[in-house]
Amino acid sequence: MTVQQSFKSMEDGLPRSGFDRKLAHGRRWSRSLSARLLLIAATFIVIAETLIFIPALVSLRAEWIEQRVTAAELAILAGASDGRFTSAASQGALMQSAGISAMRLSSGPDMLFAAGAPPEGRVTRVDPQTESLGEAVSASFEALFQAGSDKLLIEARPGFNAALRLELVASTASLKQATAREAGQVLTGTLAVAGLVSLFLLVALFDGLVQPMRALTAAIVRFRNNPGDPANAIRPSGRTDEIGDAEQALADMQSALRSALLQQQRLAQMGMSVSKISHDLRHSLGSAQLVSERLALVDDPVVQRSLPRLERALERAAGLAESTLRYGRAEERPPMVQPVRLVDLRDDVEDSALAGTSSVSLVADCPQPDIAVLADPDHLHRIATNLIRNAALAITASGRPGTVTVSAEAKPGRIVIRFADNGPGIPDRVRANLFVPWQAAGASGGTGLGLAIARELAVANGGSLDLENTGPTGTVFRLALPDAGQTVQSVQRT
Repeated sequence: MTVQQSFKSMEDGLPRSGFDRKLAHGRRWSRSLSARLLLIAATFIVIAETLIFIPALVSLRAEWIEQRVTAAELAILAGASDGRFTSAASQGALMQSAGISAMRLSSGPDMLFAAGAPPEGRVTRVDPQTESLGEAVSASFEALFQAGSDKLLIEARPGFNAALRLELVASTASLKQATAREAGQVLTGTLAVAGLVSLFLLVALFDGLVQPMRALTAAIVRFRNNPGDPANAIRPSGRTDEIGDAEQALADMQSALRSALLQQQRLAQMGMSVSKISHDLRHSLGSAQLVSERLALVDDPVVQRSLPRLERALERAAGLAESTLRYGRAEERPPMVQPVRLVDLRDDVEDSALAGTSSVSLVADCPQPDIAVLADPDHLHRIATNLIRNAALAITASGRPGTVTVSAEAKPGRIVIRFADNGPGIPDRVRANLFVPWQAAGASGGTGLGLAIARELAVANGGSLDLENTGPTGTVFRLALPDAGQTVQSVQRT
């Protein structure tokens, strides 16, 4: 199965989402990114214009009141003669043109001038000198939306004599008309500015944001439909902004994913080949075991001494072939734990792990001869063989002789076994996936499966396996397993 077929089968197994239907049938413009950007731009423009409109409305009302006060002062001064205030035709004309229905001028309790009839209906009293900003804003909006028959009683100090008190009654009809006219002009201007700015902003954002996002989405969909085709990989535009970063990150992800898929395909093919080889190898090992049984009938002392070791090696080889067949199905045999002395393990491990590596020697540093761990003997043999074999291959590949040192140290409830070598160390490219199956093949001819199996077996036996140190002077692996002595004593006490 090719990578394209693998991805096609994976895609066919996934349920179709609404995203696929949107791509197939298109997206409604009202729900598109362009529409949202246009709405956001228009909203902020309207908010800005509103913040400008409110002070303009307050200023318009204050100017209207000031004009009424000025007109009343002119009307009073027009009737002044020899220090006395009298009626005149010009007073009525001025009052009528300013929309003033009544006014009076007083000095304390004394009335100096009065004209017009007292107001009727609802009257709003206004003193521009004591009015707060909030009151001015509220009154401006009331003047815009209230009925035109309402009256406004304005209190002020005349400019020609601040000691006097001027009161005038004016109809708010002209104020309503002025504020409505101003509001209409501001609204028209706001809509025009919002439309033009939003249009320009939409064009700029469409070219700089929306179009690149659509291209990015199309590249993702093309890669998803056929990830094995290099032509479907995105080509970064070289932008230096966030979209350029997203394009580069997508390109890196696609490259890494394509490499992982190719590697997965090769590993699947390799696993199939290994399974076939292991299947046939079991039959060959069966024949070899039959030959070993016949060798048991030979009376040669050398054969009799070597035969038990040969039988154990054949049994382990058969077990390894069987484990290889089960590895992909995660069916490793459960451990049959028992106390295992580390000194009894040395000879068998040395023969199998150092075979064909004459330039590498094994040193066992075990200060306590009776130190024992609680583990499956075969599992422990495989762990030690894999670790020592990997170290021996690394030393051999360096072209110089070396030593693998196995030491044991008793900890509370645990036995810590260290496998140290004076090889060249583990490369950085291998270290990241050291215990990942098929990923840590550093030595020539290695598969990257030994350390993964060793850690899996260590965990299955209640222990752990970790890389403690590595560098140009060598590598140290740390294997921790339950202490057989302390475990037995605790069980007996229980």
